[in-house]
Amino acid sequence: MKDLYADVIMEHFRNPRGFRTLSADEVMADVSNSLCGDRLRFRIRVREGIIEEIAYDGHGCMICMASASLMAGVVRGVTVAEALSLGEDFRRMLAGTLDENGLKRLGAAAALGDVARYPVRRKCAELAWRGLAAALQPSGGNGRPGAADGRESGND
Repeated sequence: MKDLYADVIMEHFRNPRGFRTLSADEVMADVSNSLCGDRLRFRIRVREGIIEEIAYDGHGCMICMASASLMAGVVRGVTVAEALSLGEDFRRMLAGTLDENGLKRLGAAAALGDVARYPVRRKCAELAWRGLAAALQPSGGNGRPGAADGRESGND
């Protein structure tokens, strides 16, 4: 099973899904992990509460880039609330507290579950999901997703 997961991670690193930019009028977030230098910018198109499109660019380690690719595939086509819930499931998976149903909901992103054994690498795997949450947070009280800055210090 670990070999399968390693193959999935390597495939998403080599051929990332969603690695491109969308137009400037989409919601966006910039996130970084100063501990290892990963930096990602997300642009997300939301229509009627559904994530219609998600794209990102930037640079990062293999875990970071594979996580962004897997996350983009998992959240495309779901509601904003569902995407944020999947992000919480992902964090619980890395903390070792996610049940089987949660792992099933994460789909291919569950391939990153072994990262939980390496605490220093968790930030790399979580960065894309933090970017998603930062982009989808309501901005200015208007109830719409908006631009956010989700910089991470990497110190916790």
